[in-house]
Amino acid sequence: MLFSTIFNPSSLLMGLQLLSGVMASPIEESTGSLVARDLTLDQSKALAAHNGRRRQLGIAPLVWDTGLEAAAQKHVQSLADTKARYIISPVTTRMDQGENSRAFTWTPGYKLDYPMERAASGWIDGQGNYKNYGGNKYNLMHQPDGADYFTQAVWRATTKVGIATARYVDDRGYTTVYVIARYSVRGNIYGQVIW
Repeated sequence: MLFSTIFNPSSLLMGLQLLSGVMASPIEESTGSLVARDLTLDQSKALAAHNGRRRQLGIAPLVWDTGLEAAAQKHVQSLADTKARYIISPVTTRMDQGENSRAFTWTPGYKLDYPMERAASGWIDGQGNYKNYGGNKYNLMHQPDGADYFTQAVWRATTKVGIATARYVDDRGYTTVYVIARYSVRGNIYGQVIW
């Protein structure tokens, strides 16, 4: 009896799934328990893109968080509703949440598959622009060359991510899809170790 209490198979399975990034994992406020659900294929691919690079760098994997996903969805929907051109939200509107963003526009008749994965792969590919200016610590020199997307995606202290998309079609039939990722804890903090 004690063994089954300590090693509850369903809790163990959920823990393994959460560690592998297969399920979402916010804390339900009313009960303090984990809320789990399956991810879409696009969400899974985007999470795998993050965690593949983090694994290569010896960093713990991220876990999907539906609270961060909801925050990203709120922001990304406002972008689509207003057909925004500037898509990064002010830090003051997302306290202790990091953010990566991307927008894709395509012609009528074209369909973009897996925009979250495509955006995440682009953020991760920013490693090619990353230059270690000393001690693997973040500084403002990273921002002009676009490496800040990469450094947020692999920020060692970050443990959770949620990504959302929203789209609109303009009067010419061109589709724009916005992709926003929110991270906890926020990365890209001057003087702190990246990974």
